[in-house]
Amino acid sequence: MKHSNFENELNEIRRRAVQELKEALAAHNGRYDFTQFEFTPIVDNEKVCEARMFTGEVFIETEERHLDTEDLTIEDILQLTAFVAETDDVEDVSGVYPVPVTWVDRDDIENEGFDASDVTQEKLNRIAEIMQEYSCLPTQYDIRTSDLYAACSQVCLKQKWD
Repeated sequence: MKHSNFENELNEIRRRAVQELKEALAAHNGRYDFTQFEFTPIVDNEKVCEARMFTGEVFIETEERHLDTEDLTIEDILQLTAFVAETDDVEDVSGVYPVPVTWVDRDDIENEGFDASDVTQEKLNRIAEIMQEYSCLPTQYDIRTSDLYAACSQVCLKQKWD
């Protein structure tokens, strides 16, 4: 049966999460000691002591073992990044990447005032692509309608009251 390939999306999220962790560690010269604080991140019921980069890869030291990012869940990677303190030069590693539009369905289109009765999967994909393009515009562009409304208009969907 035909289905969505969520594995590719999860792999992209993992890649981006690891990249943010690398950027956070790079702000601390490639090494972060979690034991300097009372609360430390926990991975597989073990306290994380240190995260460090070596030859472009991230390595994690717990009280019991050595791990790399392949041993961690996406949630673990995000948790580690959240625990890394800001520096004078780097206080935010988020927002470096555009956030993908992950879900648009016919109900969303109907709720926006358009007729979705003959919307194909290809049109849904195009609407999501257009919404992604709009969401990446710098904030000085003032889009007065919603991104979904603008995307539906751009693919020439009929409004319900036409």
